[in-house]
Amino acid sequence: MMERETKGGPRQSERGIAMLMAIVAVTMLGVIVADFARNAQVNAANTYNVRDEMRSEYLARSAVNLSMLLLSVQSVVTREMKRFHLRPPPLWQFADYFVISFNDPSALELVGSLVGVGMEGSEGFGGFDGDMQVTIVDEESKINLNMAMQGPAMQKILAKELMALFLPTEYDDLFEDQDEQGNTMDRDDVTSALIDWADPDTNAFGTGGAEDASYEMLKDPYPRKNAAYDTLEEIMMVHGVDDDFWAAFVDPEPEHPEARAFTVWGSGKINVNTADPLVLMAVMCAFSQDPSVMCDPNNMEQMGEMLRYLMDIKSLMGVPFSNPGKFLRNVGQGAEGLPGMPMNAGAAGQHLTVDSQVFSIYALGQVGRSRKRLHVVVDYRGAHAMKGGKVVYWRDN
Repeated sequence: MMERETKGGPRQSERGIAMLMAIVAVTMLGVIVADFARNAQVNAANTYNVRDEMRSEYLARSAVNLSMLLLSVQSVVTREMKRFHLRPPPLWQFADYFVISFNDPSALELVGSLVGVGMEGSEGFGGFDGDMQVTIVDEESKINLNMAMQGPAMQKILAKELMALFLPTEYDDLFEDQDEQGNTMDRDDVTSALIDWADPDTNAFGTGGAEDASYEMLKDPYPRKNAAYDTLEEIMMVHGVDDDFWAAFVDPEPEHPEARAFTVWGSGKINVNTADPLVLMAVMCAFSQDPSVMCDPNNMEQMGEMLRYLMDIKSLMGVPFSNPGKFLRNVGQGAEGLPGMPMNAGAAGQHLTVDSQVFSIYALGQVGRSRKRLHVVVDYRGAHAMKGGKVVYWRDN
């Protein structure tokens, strides 16, 4: 007799194997579907990021273009008001409010009412998906290192301004550090190095020695440029300039670029209406009739009082000085209870100004987590003003 198949025999085993294979197949399919979904989500996120990056870039570009429009209007207003011997208001200082109005329908309507144009229903303005911000910095309110290109007389003025800028005792540590050769770069050394980088000759400023000696002794030597600075970042190439120097004078407040003391753009003249107290102190020391007294570290209290007096005038009047002569007279005469500080009016008058024509535009576009920063320098001198300005520098951050 044939034996009966016992319970759990071959047929039962086959069913078990089939079920196991089905479970494995479903599991693998689930993994594949999950991976596909994850890839789809990643690709969608990447697409959204690319979209937002592009939107943020064009918001930043829009902020730049609107700022250039405002600066062009400033040029026209300045020219027309000067015909009537009036001081034009610094419209560019309110650039952020102007730019924001183009992304706010109600503010845009207000702008339209001011210019006499109905903006209701205008396409391309207002309600952008994102945010744009802008800061305009007056480059002629800074000490221009490219004055070193303008001959010995201007180099001496620049040296006086730099020495005055470095004068406060709080900067002592910056000029006591040793370089990689073990040498200390004091205030005189750094001043000479900043001038020698840009001046066209090969003689060290102040000593007449060879300029390139300190650079040839570096671990990775490179030649001195002997030509104009093209960017602010180039200052870091100068022997004696390090991160601490950069943080003190070139970029002390990254979120507030107007706080820097140096520029490499513009004519080299300093606008006394827009310069900050540190730059004004450098100007006053450079053109003082008696710098040994005015710029004595022990005399900083009187200097501070004079600077506060000038800042008070600025805050009360907005555009306090119609010409450099009025600034020089205020400093020379002082005020009640504040002794004057006589200045060399002849030399200072040629180096100071109350007008600015070169500006930096710092624009930010933001959509979601995507941020785009632009730094654009625009020159409105001479014929450039009639053409809406000339872009002389453009950097994406």
